Amino acid sequence: MFFIFLLPLIQNLTTPFNFNMNIKVIKGFTLVELMIGIVVLMIIVSIAIPAYHTTMARLEAQRITTLIQTVLRESRSHAFTQHQRLAICGSLDGQICDANAWDQGLLIFHDQTANRLRDPQEPIHQFIKLQLKYGAFSWRGFGVATNILFQPDTGLPRGSNGSFKYCAKNEINSRKIILSDMGHSRVETGTC
Repeated sequence: MFFIFLLPLIQNLTTPFNFNMNIKVIKGFTLVELMIGIVVLMIIVSIAIPAYHTTMARLEAQRITTLIQTVLRESRSHAFTQHQRLAICGSLDGQICDANAWDQGLLIFHDQTANRLRDPQEPIHQFIKLQLKYGAFSWRGFGVATNILFQPDTGLPRGSNGSFKYCAKNEINSRKIILSDMGHSRVETGTC
């Protein structure tokens, strides 16, 4: 009687293998496969992040250099063609000049009183927020000039020559932009 219950099992073992059986196959990753994938991903990310920051620092140095040269060229041209005194200064908020805020933003305004400071009635030409992440930016005028003033008769920055410095965390990306008496700029790299 005991063998009657085993008979269906024995018949299944003696019959050829049936490929049409309903076997549930569970598809997915094992814990070991997931761990290996995460380790490989972490290695790739650890290599890519420093390269990304190096590239972004180099691009920021190029961007700030191009931006300053463009602002100087356009301000000189605007002062001469419009016969208006144009001043450039550092600013936190885009309203008031601050000699220590060059790395925050550039305020370009029509200096009608020629006092090198923006008075409330003087119109703002442009405000550029810099948003630097990989270096510090500053202006140092020759003499007592804490900002740049382009004259309306010639467009020249008389008494406003000096140099901008972009000091990057990596010295190779540092730049010095020198503004001459004639309003021309030149760039020196790797100096801070």
